[in-house]
Amino acid sequence: MQGVVVWSNAEKASAVIWCEDHARLAYLQGQGSLQGAAAWPLVGDLARFETVVLSGIRYARAFSVLVPEACPQLPAALQQAAAPKHRVPALRLCAAG
Repeated sequence: MQGVVVWSNAEKASAVIWCEDHARLAYLQGQGSLQGAAAWPLVGDLARFETVVLSGIRYARAFSVLVPEACPQLPAALQQAAAPKHRVPALRLCAAG
């Protein structure tokens, strides 16, 4: 599986990955989930990994970065796409006069 890291916290050794199959997000937890002696992934890194579902949560294992910072704008683009769109009201209130 391949995916892009959309959130990462090196101090907590946690990350969230948007997966190429557009199914559930995958969660990366702990240095033991990284393949080799890799540095903790950053937001926007394109990665390869295996997934396992435990108690209904999809986890990433054997994680390795393919292209560092391949898509750093992805989290902002996803947030913008999910934001409610502002509508212009059809009616306006006017002062009587």
